[in-house]
Order: sequence, then C-alpha cells, then structure tokens
Amino acid sequence: MQLGYISSQRAVRIAQLIRQGHTITAIFQEATRFGAVARVSFDGTVPDLPQPVPAIDGPEEGTDVEPEWYPDDSYD
Repeated sequence: MQLGYISSQRAVRIAQLIRQGHTITAIFQEATRFGAVARVSFDGTVPDLPQPVPAIDGPEEGTDVEPEWYPDDSYD
C-alpha cells in the first residue's frame, strides 16, 4: 500500500542503499493530509518514534516549541 512520497533527493540515496544490500526498515508514525509520516532506519536497527505529546491548542505564549523531527516539504 502506498502511503505517500519521498523527495527525489532521498529516493536516489535510498535506492543506492538498497542496491548496496542495506536492510531498510520503516514504521508508520502518523497520517497526514497528503499521506503519512514514516520513520526509517538502515542496517537492521529499529526506527524510534518520538514520545507522545499531550494535545494542546498551541504553544503557550512566550515559549518556543521545537518539533522533535522535521518531515520533508510537501506540496499541494
């Protein structure tokens, strides 16, 4: 089942790793409007998911909340 797309730059690198015989493991993280976010690891390690964060309306005023991960840019 296709969940989404990866950037062309990442596709080239991942294809290279597959051709070299590396084991690639991916796990689903969350659904998005355009597909999904997946965590990927190489050479038999298990990808880690970030710790769940309680749902809030938004960051409190005056605080900087940095995400634990940064997904690829997505385009409409």
